[in-house]
Amino acid sequence: MLQKIISKEITAADKLDRFADFTLKALRNCLQFDFLGINPDESTEDISSVQFPTSWKDTVADPDVLKTFYEAYFIFDAPYSTIVLECFSMMISARRTLFLQSEKLKYNSWILGALSGIMRSGRGFDDNSNIHEFCRVLSRFKWVNQTPELMDMKDLFKEWIDLTAKFTQDI
Repeated sequence: MLQKIISKEITAADKLDRFADFTLKALRNCLQFDFLGINPDESTEDISSVQFPTSWKDTVADPDVLKTFYEAYFIFDAPYSTIVLECFSMMISARRTLFLQSEKLKYNSWILGALSGIMRSGRGFDDNSNIHEFCRVLSRFKWVNQTPELMDMKDLFKEWIDLTAKFTQDI
């Protein structure tokens, strides 16, 4: 459904807004679900990894799914862009054991490029909720990854860390 919204297959403005609202909120709710039942209070804000079921691996690791969220961020304004960042945040905090090492390297390479692209563009950073959620994205990404593994992606890591430092100074 999100791909149909992005590709403008749904054209009426009022329908597009309603579909975007319902679709993004449904995606966020699915991604936020506590699959292990370890969080009795859904209001807590933690930065741990998301425990997606193993059966979701192909979807979580699918570059087209990540690309769809990335494109959606650039298409929607707040508040929808903030919800997209929430979804993106959960996708990139997938538990490490969901991936083989080679898969995680490819996954993280794509994410480093996407995060750098968002920071280079500055898109959405005029909205406080987007800034807040992007900071959560960065925090979650760092939480589930080890710095030495990220540093192995030399050029991508260097650009990402430079842009992150600039982003931090600018906000």
